[in-house]
Amino acid sequence: MASLVTAWQTSLPSSGYDIVSPVVIQNNVYMASNGYVYRLDFYSGVVIATNGLEGRGHNEVRLAASADGSFLFVGTDGYVLSLNPTTLDTLWQTSLPGCGYNIVSVLHTGGIVYAGSNGYVYRLDPSNGQVLYTNGLDGLGHNEVRLAMTLANDVLLVGTYGYCVGLSPSNLATLWERSLPGCGYDITSVAGGNGCGYAACAGYVYQLNASNGNVTNQNNLSGTGKSEVRLALRGDGVHLFVGTNGYGISLSASNLSTIYSISLPGSGYTITDVAPGTTTAFFANNGYVFQLNDAGNIVSTNSLPGLGEHETRLAASASADVRIFAGINGYGVGLFAVSPQPHDAWMSALASTIGPKMLREVKIPGTHDSATYAITPLSSIGKDMPDWLEYIQLLPLPGNTIQTVMSLWSVAQTVDFTGQLKAGIRYFDLRVQGSSLNFVHGLVSAPVTDLLTQLSAYLSTAGNDKEVVLLDFNHFYDMKPADHANLVSMLQTTFGNKLAPASLGANVTLNQLWSTSYRIIIFYDDAATVGANPFLWSQSTISSPWPNVQDVGALNGALARELPNKLSTFFVLQGILTPNGAMIALGLVGVGPRSLTAVAQAVTPAVVGWLSQWTDQGINIVICDWFNCTNAYVDILLQMNSTQATAADAASLQTVKLIADRPPVAVASHVDPEKVKREIANGVINEASIAALAAAEYRARFGRTGHSQEVIDRLQELDRIAATASAEPKKLGEKPPVVQSVSKLGAKAEAKNKE
Repeated sequence: MASLVTAWQTSLPSSGYDIVSPVVIQNNVYMASNGYVYRLDFYSGVVIATNGLEGRGHNEVRLAASADGSFLFVGTDGYVLSLNPTTLDTLWQTSLPGCGYNIVSVLHTGGIVYAGSNGYVYRLDPSNGQVLYTNGLDGLGHNEVRLAMTLANDVLLVGTYGYCVGLSPSNLATLWERSLPGCGYDITSVAGGNGCGYAACAGYVYQLNASNGNVTNQNNLSGTGKSEVRLALRGDGVHLFVGTNGYGISLSASNLSTIYSISLPGSGYTITDVAPGTTTAFFANNGYVFQLNDAGNIVSTNSLPGLGEHETRLAASASADVRIFAGINGYGVGLFAVSPQPHDAWMSALASTIGPKMLREVKIPGTHDSATYAITPLSSIGKDMPDWLEYIQLLPLPGNTIQTVMSLWSVAQTVDFTGQLKAGIRYFDLRVQGSSLNFVHGLVSAPVTDLLTQLSAYLSTAGNDKEVVLLDFNHFYDMKPADHANLVSMLQTTFGNKLAPASLGANVTLNQLWSTSYRIIIFYDDAATVGANPFLWSQSTISSPWPNVQDVGALNGALARELPNKLSTFFVLQGILTPNGAMIALGLVGVGPRSLTAVAQAVTPAVVGWLSQWTDQGINIVICDWFNCTNAYVDILLQMNSTQATAADAASLQTVKLIADRPPVAVASHVDPEKVKREIANGVINEASIAALAAAEYRARFGRTGHSQEVIDRLQELDRIAATASAEPKKLGEKPPVVQSVSKLGAKAEAKNKE
């Protein structure tokens, strides 16, 4: 599983807190905001050049670059400008006749530059800015214009005012004009395809024949609302990605059938930008960036801490599955995907250490409400009926249905069972409703067969023969005896001799399990059914105290009171908050968190920090919401299982090496932004402070205890440098000796882990 790590974060001078448009081409990163254009270093985010676009005011700025990086064009305030892509010096600027002082979209393709603004489209000479042709889009009013070119460069697509128009690229003559049915007169996005164009407006996506503009396919994006839609076509021409109203969507480029539609957790219902990767897609919404694979699983997330909840725009590099760039609130951000060593078979990898232990002594990563990944605003209300539902029904919900609100607070996990298993999860918290035998949490989620199919496939995969999985069926709703009988029959038929009998008892060791075919333990909360089936374990063999608190401080106290664990049963530490009516109501009015995953964004990393302090407290199973909002959750528990270097240590070493390779300001900014601001103001930063900050960042991420000797040695070296380094100021952008030292340590550790 990947993690979107912030490589750098740069405040764009004089841009204020405005919308930021990014473009990346040929390893050059450009950001534009509030009447300014910036060129930033690809690797460090340092501002290399700036152009204040003198005379153009402080307005939204849009950018376009040629594929070879030789041209950079700017649209703003009714003007188009050409800048030197290296120095950002202005080469020419042209006032677009008739468009006033409005937002200007720019496009460079086929050696030609096009602009669109206020109901007009222009073709300009890229060498001098002369307007060669104009089309006033008669009858379509004076509105924002967006542009795209078909892949064959034979039709210029124009989106405006609920219309898509096809123009001749050579002279801008109108080839066809199409009113988009059902979308009203709203902002219209366009994208070019093979022999077709795509247009999107007010919650609809259309495929149009490039030769005549006829609508050949349509997708109404069911359940996502009637909001602005943004489009991006992957280079393979197969996947069309759609961002709208807090949703990330993938459509088939051939017929617009939905491949996946995912509510992006924690991000709310606002403008959603999208950028295609080579094998994934990136979506950005309200201060969050998400990476999704082609199955629609969220494989990595970055909440851009400290940058607020604002429109976020994206630009992808050529290696878009590795680097992505975001513009938000006057900041430019560089992100890269880090993939720690997989945890598909961590029990096998740690066999010599954990094999002799009782399973209840092993630290096991688990998830809370494990099966909620399939819940959407279109899901039916479940039979569990949360306590807060009656309270919410009394509130005004403008623009929202009960299911929409419930879905925000029902989804605890964003990854299916297969994704969780591959990430190292070995305990599933399961709630089932009768008749249909679906998992449930406020709303109805995936069928039980999802678990059976995915777990069976996982355990049958080569290399996973030592992985032991715990299934905790701890809540049943409206389950009749026949439903229990049906469920038990499905479990037995699917897993057969992999089901461990309860007679083994809670003191069973992994070595004992490995000497048999048993790989699944099922806890089951129905005494009569347990009594009739020897492979079901009673709930009396597992303790799972419910904190039932609504803030992080109270959770810390509640969990600490359960420790040290001295029980002779399996033990679950619930690292979760429990939303109540008041919390949800505050979220609806924008005062508090707006979803369960937004809550988890703060809680789960906090739990990771506490675990690093509770290494000797008898911890067994830990559960959390949105486990994959941080890779450190699984890493820390696996690290606690071994006194040797593990896969978690390897991931830690990789992260520290990445920290070390970043420039001093980037390292420091993650720990003490105010200090960095002061040092930037003074124009200096010293080596000793960077060593201290690098060590502090590492400890903040991975805890203060429980490290391998390699990690301990590295931290001691950082501390030594921090204590003895010269206080002589270094120029910003220099890589001080501490960074070189840490890089060497990281390389040494990395080499050792490869042995």
